[in-house]
Amino acid sequence: MATPALEELEPERLSLVDTAWLHMEMPTNLMMVGSLAFFDAPVDRNQLLTALDHRLLIHPRFRERVEVARLGPPKWVPDPMFDLNEHVRRIALPAPGGENELRGLLGDLMSTPLDMTRPLWDAHVIENYRGGSIVFTRIHHCIADGSALVQVLLSLSSTTAAGSLRAPRFERRGASTNGRLHLPSLDPRRAVGSLIELGTHAYTLARLSALWPDTPTPLRGKLVRSKKVAWTEPFPLESLRALRAETDYTVNDILVAAVAGALRTYIRRHNGGSVPDHVRAMVPVDMRPKAANGKLGNQFGLVFLDMPVGLANRFDRLEAVHARMDEARRSPQPSVALEVLGAMGLVPQVVQRQVVRFFGSKGTAVVTNVRGPDRPLYLAGRQLRNLTFFVPQSAMLGLGISIMTYAGNIQMGVIADSGLVPDPVTIARQIMREMRTLASS
Repeated sequence: MATPALEELEPERLSLVDTAWLHMEMPTNLMMVGSLAFFDAPVDRNQLLTALDHRLLIHPRFRERVEVARLGPPKWVPDPMFDLNEHVRRIALPAPGGENELRGLLGDLMSTPLDMTRPLWDAHVIENYRGGSIVFTRIHHCIADGSALVQVLLSLSSTTAAGSLRAPRFERRGASTNGRLHLPSLDPRRAVGSLIELGTHAYTLARLSALWPDTPTPLRGKLVRSKKVAWTEPFPLESLRALRAETDYTVNDILVAAVAGALRTYIRRHNGGSVPDHVRAMVPVDMRPKAANGKLGNQFGLVFLDMPVGLANRFDRLEAVHARMDEARRSPQPSVALEVLGAMGLVPQVVQRQVVRFFGSKGTAVVTNVRGPDRPLYLAGRQLRNLTFFVPQSAMLGLGISIMTYAGNIQMGVIADSGLVPDPVTIARQIMREMRTLASS
């Protein structure tokens, strides 16, 4: 499928949910997804430019900017000044080129807003890191959610080094049904089912609205404009096989329990030994249909998960997480949250921010899990060794923890408000301790 010329692209209204994410941008919480890719060998910028030209720019969003009118909804419009070179920068990491220097650089990048007059993404080829390279990308959340961005990654890469240097072959997709009108069904059974669903959703929204603000801890408070980041070392997914074989716990249960244990330790150390019964995490739930066929945009809901930080025994925490995650999977909360996000795309930005603050007060962190490819991939001729990302937080949330599985390994990214958590490395290290202990028990 050839990349359409700019003049072939027509203005397109942002979806309501994408509009909501666009308007959530605040100086203290930028709505960017940061992707951190590690390569053992240096990545050639020119080869990366070629790969992006052949494989990324087939998605019009990466050549379009957002046009915000005084009246009417925001639109995607072609950027007549688009230049791929301006979106791909090369940075030499200061000596000695270690993890401290990399964390400092990435924290600065995640604290700096994207240029809203241009397509809302950029990539940074970071050199001088342990003999290899880092490719760090920033993409605004209004372009896509985590699941869609994984599909973008798959389209950029190949399973062989040679394949990653060739222009890909894409199957031409069928015509989009976006914008077509469909008559509602007149089947009375479906009408009754819709009324029941409406009632269930209204009840769920009322329950969510009635939640008390989350318990004050050192992880909550006034935000500043700078972020700090950290990440765990890759952890073999195979290490969890024995625990999963002996129990009904899922990989996600185990990983979320490890996060809960790390948060418990952090709160105890910075709260005079006191720990609340729980803190709430906002957990995204992918609602993208299997037939989405690589479409960008945001199609996920949210659930409020009570993280059992008050339980001292890690296996009690694991059991509690398992039960609460199981309940969340059957809950209408994700659908309701997606509907609320869509409704927020209709209201003025000042009203939307009040809604975001209202629901944001009920949580402490965002905890998300995205499943990546099972086997190693190559980008621009180089093998992608490890991969993780940093999730944005909305409103007054000051902590985001993202879980990524790639090529048989698990790696987590931690991003935090620097005023609340000046050293998120302590959380990342404690997550690793929790995972090792759970896997070896």
